[in-house]
This record gives sequence, structure tokens and C-alpha cells, in this order.
Amino acid sequence: MDWKLTEIQISKINPTVKNPKTRDKAGFERLRKSLEKFGRVFDGIVNAVNKDGTYDLIDGNSRLEQIKGQKTGMYFVPDKRLTEKEYREFNSIFDVAKARELDFEMVFEDLGQEFMDDWELDFEGGKEKKDLSDNIDLKHIIEVELNSEEDQELLFYELQEKGYKCKILA
Repeated sequence: MDWKLTEIQISKINPTVKNPKTRDKAGFERLRKSLEKFGRVFDGIVNAVNKDGTYDLIDGNSRLEQIKGQKTGMYFVPDKRLTEKEYREFNSIFDVAKARELDFEMVFEDLGQEFMDDWELDFEGGKEKKDLSDNIDLKHIIEVELNSEEDQELLFYELQEKGYKCKILA
């Protein structure tokens, strides 16, 4: 799928009806300050044009609210119309990719556990998973408790021989 940046009249943009993104007043204020400081690079993402000439917003509800006094905005538009399911998936995944600011319960109810698992969203059947490995970043660190200093030394050298970067912590 290809996307094209297109100038669209603000009056032809339909806000997202079911928006999984959560934003508090502080987030809205950060967006306002960002727009004030850096200007508008693009205003959002819309689905391909509807039969009535309007566009359904996929991403950019807060920006739409901030620029509602403007005549036009710059929006990314796909070269083909997204199905309802693609629209909901893209809306959710794009928010995850940006900031992980999602109402996981809404996404779960809308798209189900398979979607949550496919996109590795830490949410299962109405509750967030408690998997601490997501907090480790990209270093893939593991902490191992051993019974003795001798065991620690043996494991250290064994892992180093296998090519792992190791350090002993006291």
C-alpha cells in the first residue's frame, strides 16, 4: 500500500468515532506547544475518500482539534480504501508505534486477543500482562542467581566462550 501526502479541506475530515488513543490535558498541551514551536509537518492520516467526498480520520484527532480554525490540512491518504478491519487495526497499531498511549480494553473488545497477540500488545482477556521482560529495552539482559561464587565464575566463562557479553555483579 502506498500513501500520498494530500491537502484536504478541514471541513471534509470526519473525526475518528472510536478512538483507542488516550490523551489527557497535559498531552493535549504538549501537542499545542509542539505545533507552536515546530509548526505543522502534517496533520494526520485519513482513509481514502468516501463516496460523499469526505475522509475518515485514522490518526490525528488531537491535531484536528488544534487546527479546526484552518481551511486545509496536510493528510496522508492510502492509494486504496482500507476495510473497516484494516482501518481499526491501523488506528490501533499506529498509536502503539508512536507512543503506546492506548486504551487496551477498547482495542481488545474491538479486535480481540488474536490481534493483541499478533502485535505483541501486553494485554490478555481484560487485564494487562505482567511480563517484566518488556521493561528490559533492547539489551536483552538476564539476571541469574547462583549458589556459589565458583558457580558464578563457571557460568561466566561458559557464556563468554559462547560469545555472550558478560559482566559479574557483586
